[in-house]
Amino acid sequence: MVQLARTVPGLPPAARQLPVGPYLLDLSWPDIGLFLELDGQQHLGQPVYDARRETAIVAATGWLCGRFTWTEVVRVPITTARTLRAIANQARRRPFRAPMGT
Repeated sequence: MVQLARTVPGLPPAARQLPVGPYLLDLSWPDIGLFLELDGQQHLGQPVYDARRETAIVAATGWLCGRFTWTEVVRVPITTARTLRAIANQARRRPFRAPMGT
């Protein structure tokens, strides 16, 4: 996903494993209020945990979340990159105040 994110025009390098409360964000762009969650299905209950974590992070930060699966990243990378570009563009268009110190 890091490689795909690098293909999105104007999107700076992502912060990896950024802590937000008790959570670590997979990839994030604090300056525009965007984070990505990369989903795996390997553990029972993981989708429910991921959804709860996403809700908690959005509530705490007001950031937009993009959610992608391993299959999307590996099997349909062009479509995934287009979707990421659309999410990043939406994040840039909305009113957002970056937190101090980012």
